[in-house]
Amino acid sequence: MVFFPFQKVPHAPMFVTTTIAVVYWTVFVQGITIKPLVKFLNVKTSLEKDPTMNERIAGRFMDHVVAGMEGILGEYGNLRIRDMYKYLDTKYIKPCLLRENQYRDPKIIETFENLTNKDAVEFMKRNPTQFAGLKNMGSDGGVGGGASVAGGLGGVASSGAILAA
Repeated sequence: MVFFPFQKVPHAPMFVTTTIAVVYWTVFVQGITIKPLVKFLNVKTSLEKDPTMNERIAGRFMDHVVAGMEGILGEYGNLRIRDMYKYLDTKYIKPCLLRENQYRDPKIIETFENLTNKDAVEFMKRNPTQFAGLKNMGSDGGVGGGASVAGGLGGVASSGAILAA
């Protein structure tokens, strides 16, 4: 509206006033009345949910990309301030306020453990003959039983088999 040719259009101030009135009507009147109207009409709204693991990974990836770009360009934006706060929170605030300081994204770790356990159970169900010696392992007490278990799990050795090697 700044570049509007006021000299060539006879009713230019009316256009400016109408534009401002439409903007105010849209923003304030419709913005204020939309929530009560949605509740009155019982419109189903989306529920806030925790982000999925993929959304968290994508968000962190983008944060790292932006941080890398900031580092290359030498510019510091909001991400730098947030990272500084996160560092202070992790290093000083959480250890003082939390009894058990387990802040490293427990949902991803829990999901990984569940998937690993599920894979191990499926492997044991597919290959039951490789685990028939597990019942007798406690009676002979040898490390050899641990080595056969390690061989049965696809090379994943128990701590006893690692010490024996």
